[in-house]
Amino acid sequence: MKFDIKNLHLHYGDFHALKGIDMQIPENKVTAFIGPSGCGKSTFLKTLNRMNDLVEGCKIDGTVLLDGKNVYGDIEVNELRRRVGMVFQKPNPFPMSIYDNIAYGPRTHGIKAKSKLMDEPTSALDPISTSKIEDLVWELKDKYTIIIVTHNMQQAARVSDKTAFFLLGEAVEFDDTQKIFSKPKDKRTEDYITGRFG
Repeated sequence: MKFDIKNLHLHYGDFHALKGIDMQIPENKVTAFIGPSGCGKSTFLKTLNRMNDLVEGCKIDGTVLLDGKNVYGDIEVNELRRRVGMVFQKPNPFPMSIYDNIAYGPRTHGIKAKSKLMDEPTSALDPISTSKIEDLVWELKDKYTIIIVTHNMQQAARVSDKTAFFLLGEAVEFDDTQKIFSKPKDKRTEDYITGRFG
């Protein structure tokens, strides 16, 4: 397993955003997180590289292991973010300048030259179609463990090996994608994927 998550709880102040998540995310597979808006998918994803460290009043309990090491104790945060990258659907900058946001990735890999920090990282920011992204996911999964958060059920069914259905801060069901979409065990999962709510 690439990630092993045990009894994960996350609070934003008094709000209990994630409730007892237990999940093992396999290595070199594509895992999709599905569920209605506000159900905890992105919050959970952010715990995997400690993006929630930047949120005031956030409290996390439980264990998140990456290759057997606790991401909240055994791995330095910059090393973790070198190993666990994120690409967001909408811009989600760190609370720093635009320059520092763009330069963050290259800097963590030891690049210091200003020309390389600004020119090269931004030169590849051309729009990419959904189908090209899906093709890229299939190409990368032999080398990387990939997690996608999507509201598009067809996309989740097409590109993922495993799927987790989230609802109200809980991971209701986590299984092989084929099973989730053909024979879900939980009625709430079935109701969501068939469009009864969400």
